[in-house]
Amino acid sequence: MWDLLSPPVTGEQRRLRLFGSDREHVSHVAIELGHDYQLEASGGDSTTTSYAAALKRGAKVRVTDTTLGRMDLLGYRSLKAMQFALKGTQ
Repeated sequence: MWDLLSPPVTGEQRRLRLFGSDREHVSHVAIELGHDYQLEASGGDSTTTSYAAALKRGAKVRVTDTTLGRMDLLGYRSLKAMQFALKGTQ
């Protein structure tokens, strides 16, 4: 995922925030909503791959403060670039 998506351009408002042990092992992605807030999944794990599994585990989507929480931020990728990457996979 790190290599597939381009870095955000200067001033890009919404960015993907990638988390993990290193750039080869991204384990979590959040969407930056603006100053100090992000939208992310919560309560699941890597086996939560369907809506039914998410309901069973009590997983949710939440808005969190980026200044608190995870310490494994790898960096940012362009949310706009994601649109182009997905078109190539369909």
